[in-house]
Amino acid sequence: MRFITEGDKHDFFTVEDGKLIFENNGETLQIEAWGENSLRTRSRMMGEILDTDFALLPVISDAEAAIEIDHEGETASIQNGKITAVVRHSWLGRISFYNKIL
Repeated sequence: MRFITEGDKHDFFTVEDGKLIFENNGETLQIEAWGENSLRTRSRMMGEILDTDFALLPVISDAEAAIEIDHEGETASIQNGKITAVVRHSWLGRISFYNKIL
């Protein structure tokens, strides 16, 4: 895995405004840091993600996530504090969440 910069684009993954975006078969999946140790996940078929305030919690801080994409562009991860989400293209965009226990 390697860190990527804003605007990097791979076949399926993009990073925009600190958000990890996965696009495949007409679906757009977006994951972003949301407060402390949490992530907000949204998806939409056949369109762009709408910027709504439908989250259960308001954003508490301007957390910055660490986003990585593997060198083949098949797997990407986003980490905010103790939580990490991993998206795998080979699993049709399945997301796995991991909690880091200190």
